[in-house]
Amino acid sequence: MTSLFDFMTVDATLKSELSRANLVAGVRNFLVGILIFLVSSFALAALSVVYLMLVYDATSAASLVISAKPAITTGFIVSSLVYFGLITLPFLFIGSFIQQGVMLFLMRLVRGKGTYAQQYFMSSYIALALGVSSLMIPVALVAGIFLPCVLLFFGLVYLVMVIYLGVFVQAKILMAVHNAKFVPSLAISLLVFLCTLLAYLLLQLVVTNYGLGPNFTATFGMSGMNTTLLSMNATGLPNLGAIHIGANSSTAVINATNSTG
Repeated sequence: MTSLFDFMTVDATLKSELSRANLVAGVRNFLVGILIFLVSSFALAALSVVYLMLVYDATSAASLVISAKPAITTGFIVSSLVYFGLITLPFLFIGSFIQQGVMLFLMRLVRGKGTYAQQYFMSSYIALALGVSSLMIPVALVAGIFLPCVLLFFGLVYLVMVIYLGVFVQAKILMAVHNAKFVPSLAISLLVFLCTLLAYLLLQLVVTNYGLGPNFTATFGMSGMNTTLLSMNATGLPNLGAIHIGANSSTAVINATNSTG
C-alpha cells in the first residue's frame, strides 16, 4: 500500500502484485478501508463537538447571553451511527462494485483485457490507503487548534494525495490490469473519479435536505461582539466559510450545528 506513493516504481509494484489478484481479498480491503474512513469521520465529528465544549467552558459565565452548552448526547451518537453505519457505509461499499463495473465497461471499449476480479482487487489498495491516511484528519484538527497553519497544510496535502491515488494510481492500475495505454487509462480514471465525487456530494445534499446527518445543535453567545456564525457539515467538519460578521450587532452568537440544522 505504501509503495503506491512512489510514482517512480509504481508500475513495477502493480505488475508484481497482479498475480495475487483475488476478488474476496479485494472486497476485504475495500471494506476495511471504508470502515477506517468512517471511524475517522466519526472521530472528527466528535472532536468538533469537544472543541466547542472547550470554547464554552473557557468563556466567562457573565458574558454568556444564550446558554445551551455543547455536548455529545445520545441523540448525537445514534444519529451518527445511522448516518455513518446505515447510509454512508452501504453507499460507499455497494458503490465500489458499481464504480469498478463502470470502469471495466469503459476499459472494454478501449480493448482492455483484464478481469473484474483483478481490477477490483488492485483498486482496493487505493481504498485502503485513503482509509488509513484519513486517520490523520482528526489529528490534524487537534493540531490545528494550536497551529491553524497545520490544518490548512494537511488539508492541501490530503487533497493532492486523494487526486494522486484516485486518478494517477488508478490509471496505472488500469494499465497493469488491462495492458492498456496511459492516455485512455488516465481519461477513464479521471472521468470515473469525477463521477464518484459527484455521487458523494449528491449523497451529502440528500442527507442535508432530509436531516439524516449527525444531529448536534448548540448555541451560546457573548455580549459586546459582532455576530458570528460557525457551522459544521454532516460529517462534523467546521465550515469556516460560513462565518458572517454583523456590522451593527452587539452580540456574538456561536451557532454550532450540522447541516441538518
